[in-house]
Amino acid sequence: MKLIYKALNIPLRILLHLTHPDMQCFLGILIPQVICVRLLLAYRVTIFLYPVFLLLTFVITYISFGKFVEYDVMHENILVERVYAFFLKLYIENKNKYCFTQIPELYVNEKIEEYNEQFQKTMQDRKNKVKKEETRIPSFFDLEYEKELKFFGLYNQDFDLRDLKREKRNLVKLHHPDQFTDPSEQNEHRVLYDLTIRYYNTIVKNKKF
Repeated sequence: MKLIYKALNIPLRILLHLTHPDMQCFLGILIPQVICVRLLLAYRVTIFLYPVFLLLTFVITYISFGKFVEYDVMHENILVERVYAFFLKLYIENKNKYCFTQIPELYVNEKIEEYNEQFQKTMQDRKNKVKKEETRIPSFFDLEYEKELKFFGLYNQDFDLRDLKREKRNLVKLHHPDQFTDPSEQNEHRVLYDLTIRYYNTIVKNKKF
């Protein structure tokens, strides 16, 4: 029987690596890419279109996987971690069958509990963040300068001068009229550029940072 347990050690170790959360994420993104390449080769798609399809496949896969994890955590399943915890326990229990140095059962439970606690904390943090965003009441400053703050995407949010400067830099870079050649576009973005400067000065002047 010990020979059987020793023979199982290698495939169980491989499964343990394959079911690690990081490896699951990697395979979840890699496999669709491989399928995409196989289909492109089968349909003899022009080579310069490969990066477009591969990038599109990556984006769709990444978003889908993210939504799956978010749904999984929201419903307290933590499927990715439970799969890994199952093979971890199976591997260590199999190792106990033939090793002279027994790995305590308590170690297995502690490892599983450690992963559960980690993801329970992550899930709770996400719930608290969503709850905080839903229940946050705008301040008097938010109500008074609603138009200016919404222009920078900072309405009803905690922010400091560094955050405001960062948003200002992004908008100035986006709407600087010198980067446009068409006169109508220049006029349109010049208005937004001027608003960026004016709203920034208004907020800095009236908010106590």
